Amino acid sequence: MEKTLNLIWAEQKRQGDVLHQLINAVGATNVKFAEIDGKVTEINEKVTDLDRKVATIETKLDFVFTEVKEVKAKWLQNMTLNTMIR
Repeated sequence: MEKTLNLIWAEQKRQGDVLHQLINAVGATNVKFAEIDGKVTEINEKVTDLDRKVATIETKLDFVFTEVKEVKAKWLQNMTLNTMIR
């Protein structure tokens, strides 16, 4: 009987140790997930900031493109007038 109780106690201790290892592993995994989630959030913020900067650059490029077209049109108009005058 005592031998049986010792075997049961040893098995319960082993299972308890395994359970503690599992709990620690889950806890460590949760910490890693939290770290990764924080990094993903940082990257998302950076991407959002870059999107804003790209949109600003696109707006400026559109403005420059429009200005160049207007300058080119005026230049062509002046060249046409100069050709007609000669």
